[in-house]
Amino acid sequence: MFKVKHFRDKDQADFGLCLPKLSTSEKEQLVIWMNDLHPNHEWLIPLQTELSGSL
Repeated sequence: MFKVKHFRDKDQADFGLCLPKLSTSEKEQLVIWMNDLHPNHEWLIPLQTELSGSL
């Protein structure tokens, strides 16, 4: 979650590596936290896409 605050190239790379490794519940929790703290963050789109594909 701390990587969301600063949108740097290395943070984007880390997110890309982490996303496939997160469980469905971890992705769901991350979406909840991001919606509360950073509701317009661009990582919400790939997270929600991943979640809709796992349903």
